[in-house]
This record gives sequence, structure tokens and C-alpha cells, in this order.
Amino acid sequence: MGASSRLMKEQNLRMGGDILQSGERSTLDKAKVREICRILRKVADKDRLADVGCFDGTLSMEFFKCGFSTIDGFDVLDSALERARKRGVNAFKWNFEEEPSPAESESYDAIICSDTMEHVFNNQNLVSECRRIMKPSGLAVFVVPNLASLYNRLLVLAGKMPLGSPGVSVSQKTENRVNLGHARLGTLKEWAGFLTVCGFEIEDVIGLWSTRFSKAITFTRPSLAHSLVYGCRKV
Repeated sequence: MGASSRLMKEQNLRMGGDILQSGERSTLDKAKVREICRILRKVADKDRLADVGCFDGTLSMEFFKCGFSTIDGFDVLDSALERARKRGVNAFKWNFEEEPSPAESESYDAIICSDTMEHVFNNQNLVSECRRIMKPSGLAVFVVPNLASLYNRLLVLAGKMPLGSPGVSVSQKTENRVNLGHARLGTLKEWAGFLTVCGFEIEDVIGLWSTRFSKAITFTRPSLAHSLVYGCRKV
């Protein structure tokens, strides 16, 4: 692991611990679960689902509502995995950047990787492993922040850093919109291109908005949304 990658991982572990202690939740959580479940309805066999980046298992438990019999969670933060297990999630430790998944190949009917890709320096290993552990008939859902959201475009025009930007340093920032835990940030097209190179065919792209007002003024165009939800098949 390179120095930059190691520093990024250490930063994410610290931030994850702080979030776990504070109990802070994203305002988009309900919308994420709703849209993810909408995509997962296309999965014919709902036996096993993998929640890659499950954190404390709060959202993992919501995915039982999609009809899956078994949900396995994967994360790198020990304290978060402990809480996930207490909630009833089969939780396993996985260093997304360096290691292969502990799961066997073609094990899962569906995979969710939400708010995880942007935190991993070498996210190609993460996505490639997601593809490996998914059944040929399976479906993967990736949720990522959108660099080119309408809000971010307005921020840049005003000379400010875009929301979720990794910033200029691993450890220092002057604007609160910078997220030091982020290693990557991209547009709808750039994220889609990356997933395609990693062996996925994109079937759905759904936008997530932080407010009804922002959704209304963007005419529900995903390219202007706060976050992006990709529904993908294995090729």
C-alpha cells in the first residue's frame, strides 16, 4: 500500500469511528433504500445479498424488506462490524483496497455497494471483486456522489469547493464541504465508464436529491442530482 493510500485509509477509519460514536445519519438514507429496493425488484432469485460497505448494518437490515433471505455485510471498521452483527447482519471484515473478498465466487444474487467506492483509493479492486462474487444472473447496485450536481456547479461558479470534494490534502481543509474521507469523485459519465471497464453493463441510472426543491428545478435529470444510483448486470 502506498503512502497516500495508507493515509486515506487511516483518515476513513478515524472518520468512521467518529460517525459511529455520534450516531450521525445521512439525510439521503431513506431515498437510497427506496431506490435501491426499486432496482432489486428485478432480481428473480432473492436468496443471498451482499452489502459491501455495510458500516453498522443499519441500512443492511432495511434490505430485508426487498425480500432477501440472507444478507452478508462487509466492512473494514471493526467497531462498525460489531454493531452490524448485533443487529443480525452476517458481517465480515474486508480491506476493499488490498484484499480479495472473503466470499466465494458467484455467491450472491445481488450486491449493494453504497457510498463506498468514493472512499477507496484503489477502488478497481473493490469493484472487480464485487463482480467476482456475484452470480452471472445477479444484479449489482452502486451508489456514489455526483461531482457535477447542480449544487456543485453553483458552488464552483461562486469560487467554492464542490460538496464531497477530496480537497487538496489528506489531513487539512478550510471549507466544510470538503470530505477528507473521499479518495474519488466523478460525474455520471465518468462513474459509468469506470463500472463498464470493470465488467458491468449499466441498466439503470437514478438520481438522488437532497430536497424536493432541488429535484424540481433539475427536472429530475440524474446528471444534476446529488448522488447517483447505478443498477448493473455482470458481463
